[in-house]
Amino acid sequence: MSISGNQKSNITNCVKSKRHNSTGKQIAEELKEIINEFTKGGMVMKKRMCMLLAVVIIMAAGLPLITQGADDIYPGFRVEGRFLYDKNGEKVVLYGVNEMSIWGDIDGDVALPEIRKTGANAVRLVWSVSGPARKLDILLYNCRLNNMIPIIEVHDATGEWQKLPMLVDYWTRPDVVEVLKKHQEYLIINIGNEVGAQVSESDFKTGYETAIKRMREAGIHVPLMIDGADWGKDIDILQATGPYLINADPDKTFYSPYICGGRICGAIAIKR
Repeated sequence: MSISGNQKSNITNCVKSKRHNSTGKQIAEELKEIINEFTKGGMVMKKRMCMLLAVVIIMAAGLPLITQGADDIYPGFRVEGRFLYDKNGEKVVLYGVNEMSIWGDIDGDVALPEIRKTGANAVRLVWSVSGPARKLDILLYNCRLNNMIPIIEVHDATGEWQKLPMLVDYWTRPDVVEVLKKHQEYLIINIGNEVGAQVSESDFKTGYETAIKRMREAGIHVPLMIDGADWGKDIDILQATGPYLINADPDKTFYSPYICGGRICGAIAIKR
C-alpha cells in the first residue's frame, strides 16, 4: 500500500482540526482512528505500515503542547487580585455564620434551612477528624441544596499546634478527598480552627507550607483558609508569614480577616 498525496492531505487536515480542541489522550485515540481509516481494505505490509505511522508521528510531533483548560486549573472558586470569583467569573463576597454540625445536626437537615432564611450565602461548618466521609458528603450536599457555600473546617487542633499534621492526615485520606472533589466547584476548606496557642513564625511557616503541599499533592484544588495562631487572634503572624505562604503555593492568595466572639481573628485563603 502506498500513501497518495490526497491521503497525506486528509491525514494532515484530520490532525490539524483536533490540535486546539483535544487533550493528549484524545489525540492518541484520534490518531488510531486515522490509521484505521487509511489502512482498510486488505493486509498492509509491515514496511509500508511503518511509513504511514511515521507520517502521523511526524505531524503529531508538530502539535503544540496541550495545556489544562481553565476548568481543570480552577474547578471552583479562584482568586484574582484581592477578590474571590466563582467558576463563572462572578465576584463573591462571603457572609454567613458558624454552624456546629459535628456536635448536633450532623447532616444539616434542620439547621441549614433556618440559616438560609437569614440571607446568608455561606456557612462555616464545624467538623472533626472523627467525622465519617459519607456524613461529610451529606452535609456539603445539604449546604449547597440550601444555596449556601460550605466552608468546612476541622476543630480537633484548636489551640494545639502539634495536632496540625493530624488534620492534614484527615483531609488527605482517600475517602475524604473523594468527597471534597465531588463538591469542589463550590467548596472552601478551612484547614483547622484556630490551630496553636503560642507559635513561632518559623514553625507557622513550616507547618502550613507542609500542609498546603500535602493537600495539593492529594488533588485538593479549592481555596484553603488558614486561621491565625493564639486561638485565631494572632493577626501579626499572618502578616509576617503571609508572603512566604503565598509563595509556597504557586497560585494566588487573598487575606480574609474575620471576627469571632468579639475578638479580631485572622485567616489567609490560599487558592491553587
